[in-house]
Amino acid sequence: MSVPPNIDRFNKATLLVFDTLYLAFPVPVELSASKIAMDTLPPDAEFDESFESIKPVFYTIEFLKKEGYIDYVDHYLDGTAFQQARLTSKSLALLGQTPDSLTTHVSIAETLRDLVKGGIKNVGSEAAKKAVELVFAHGGTLLSLSQTAGGG
Repeated sequence: MSVPPNIDRFNKATLLVFDTLYLAFPVPVELSASKIAMDTLPPDAEFDESFESIKPVFYTIEFLKKEGYIDYVDHYLDGTAFQQARLTSKSLALLGQTPDSLTTHVSIAETLRDLVKGGIKNVGSEAAKKAVELVFAHGGTLLSLSQTAGGG
């Protein structure tokens, strides 16, 4: 069964929203619904379709906010852009990789102290990524990352 055109456009708009906001994170940005609409149009789209293409993107972005995947402060009345858009912790957790289970449990404060005690510039990118993922995913308890603090 082929994907209906409306679902295909929703999927493509969602991917572009996540990609745009992920690359800008944590800085909120203006999310252009009109640019996303133009980028998701089929190559053979007619003028009427291109003119109406912003509406489904507008509702896709509203849906993503309502479901807790993104946040924004406001949008233009014509629906062409959303101000101060940013990913939520829910979407960051979905976009990140889940680290392998480790056996030693320590508190968030202990883990973060272990990671940064030699200076934040010395913390490996992968260790920092895993620590942030775990903070959002597990709340009160983190798995020890001290063995990966220098890697990555």
